[in-house]
Amino acid sequence: RDVFPDTKEQRCWFHKVGNVLAALPEEGAGRFEALLHASLWGNRTDLSYMVAAHLGATASPDAERANLLVDDTGSVWRHLLRRSEGRISLLADNAGTELLMDVALADFLLASGLAAEVQFHLKPWPFYVSDALPADLVEGLDALLAAGGAGAKLARRMDGHLSAGALTISTHWFSTSSLFYYELPDDLYATLAAADLVIVKGDANYRRLLGDAHWPYTTPFAAAVGYFPAPVVSLRTLKSEVAVGLAPGQAERLAAEDADWLVNGRRGLIQFAAAHDG
Repeated sequence: RDVFPDTKEQRCWFHKVGNVLAALPEEGAGRFEALLHASLWGNRTDLSYMVAAHLGATASPDAERANLLVDDTGSVWRHLLRRSEGRISLLADNAGTELLMDVALADFLLASGLAAEVQFHLKPWPFYVSDALPADLVEGLDALLAAGGAGAKLARRMDGHLSAGALTISTHWFSTSSLFYYELPDDLYATLAAADLVIVKGDANYRRLLGDAHWPYTTPFAAAVGYFPAPVVSLRTLKSEVAVGLAPGQAERLAAEDADWLVNGRRGLIQFAAAHDG
């Protein structure tokens, strides 16, 4: 299982990571938005679901805005400003480009002081073909270092975060189980409850948040995940038939435009719930 093969396609993905880094705005909120959106759209690069082959790992922000059905970026930013220098847990999804986009986001959170610690929750073994493992993070940083330029600088900063203990890596058997997030084991529940924000990546994790149930599309995201032990933001491209948090009539309009809107990976959601905000 080589998630970082030396192929033209993979080198193109690393090039796109470099392009994202090179185009980042200087202003904090704009920089955060660009990186959060890159982390979202990186979710298309699921090696078991090759939507990325024709949509690409990232496109221009303006081109993607129509595909972003819900965007709670502003709410997440304001939450982080209130909880600066806290702990953020990131429940990763795919290795490769998506994980590298997550790395860039984590670097910004640490360098800006919005987080004092970022925990990467990776899988102990693959559940799907491209699931991110600890070895994938190490290999990804090595690949960025070898690529040079902005990617190499990012890799060196992340090595520094790891050495300082600001970036930590953990695995848990729950991530490869069939359990839903309302069935969290006590130890993982306590870990996530101590976070100031949990970033949940990907379609499979989204389904687990919702109990893989067909909620009405207009159900508020916060209502569907009210049991979750910490403030949570879900970054997900749509590859399955479940979704919440849409505006009245939005699902019907999408179905009229594109019969496969729920499953073709073209559209995305950034949804935030701060029910546990004190």
